[in-house]
Amino acid sequence: MSLPKNLSESLNNYTRTAAPRSRNKILKALALLSLLLVSSGCTDEDANRETAQLRPVRFQKAVPEQSEQKRTFSGMVSAGTESRLSFKIAGTLEQIAVEVGDKVEKGDLLARLDSEDYRLQVEKAEAGLQKAEAQKQHARSTYRRIQSLYESGDVSLQRLEEARTAFQSAKSGVQAARKSLQLAERQLSYTTLRAQMDGAVAMTPAEQQENIPAGHPVVVMSSSDQFQIDIRVPETVIGRINRGEKVKTWFPALDDQRYPATVEEVGVASVGPVTTYPVAVVLDSIPASLRSGMAANVAFTFSDKQRKDSADTGVIVPPASVLEDSKGRYVYVVSPDSSGKGTIHRRDVNTGPLREEGIVLRSGVQPGDNVITAGMSKIRDGQEVLIDGTEKPKPSN
Repeated sequence: MSLPKNLSESLNNYTRTAAPRSRNKILKALALLSLLLVSSGCTDEDANRETAQLRPVRFQKAVPEQSEQKRTFSGMVSAGTESRLSFKIAGTLEQIAVEVGDKVEKGDLLARLDSEDYRLQVEKAEAGLQKAEAQKQHARSTYRRIQSLYESGDVSLQRLEEARTAFQSAKSGVQAARKSLQLAERQLSYTTLRAQMDGAVAMTPAEQQENIPAGHPVVVMSSSDQFQIDIRVPETVIGRINRGEKVKTWFPALDDQRYPATVEEVGVASVGPVTTYPVAVVLDSIPASLRSGMAANVAFTFSDKQRKDSADTGVIVPPASVLEDSKGRYVYVVSPDSSGKGTIHRRDVNTGPLREEGIVLRSGVQPGDNVITAGMSKIRDGQEVLIDGTEKPKPSN
């Protein structure tokens, strides 16, 4: 540590002009002053070095465990009513009258098959009906004529019975021809595909001029009147979900607004390689921009009434704050002072279940305790640390 330049130059000038005895006194005073300044500078540097060596940590306040547990599951939006429309007969796809995204009403034309073959079948059935009608008319006339002759005694009873049988057969032939015509007309009507409900076209999995078999999907329609969200929940939760339960939903592609929904279906058998159960919730109100296939989140609130007034309640802390050694599980807590420092203390804890918002501690930590969440790798009980900051608890939806 050196003297200020202007002060040093003034003293040097003075000592050169002063008497020898005075000069010695001045030199001794300067040496003492330099020693004091050097000692002061070393003290400041040591203090700064000591502060810099304090290990920085972060903490989070322990919060009471709530009697209501919130769980969120991700799923996919689907139309509440989805129809895969197809022709009842085989044929060549002549026209697709809609495109994906089109809004349609019940009865609107969606697609059409080449109907020439079926139209010929109708004409053939019509000709058959005309022939049967003519045969019936002829048989009626014959029967009436034979009946008159029989009454006058000119023909036998056997001839009358034969005429009556021919007339009845002709009548049956007309009925059969009429049914054939109805069937041909119905087959012809199947060459046009019309909407069975109001909705939107979600997909057209067929191409024009394609030969398609009966039952092959041509247009997939979804109803915009109702949307549902399909999710899968683990076995530890499925028993707490009931049909008719109210939940909150939101959609990352739209906004953070919550929309009410109702549990519509609760699965009774697990699906997939992981033990999960299907659950479907139906939206009570539908966002204008919602589309089938969008990602969605569903938030459930489970009440633990059995533990609400029990002494078995605990606090919630981040799972990363809980450590374990040969003595068991523990956490570090700290009480920071006004200078941003603090002394840490070890607390042995008993852990409870893992929640979405953190892990439950049944003992060892009280609500409001500052539990260290970062910087625990090189600290020990009773060590003084530097408080680097606090972490906010994970918000619950």
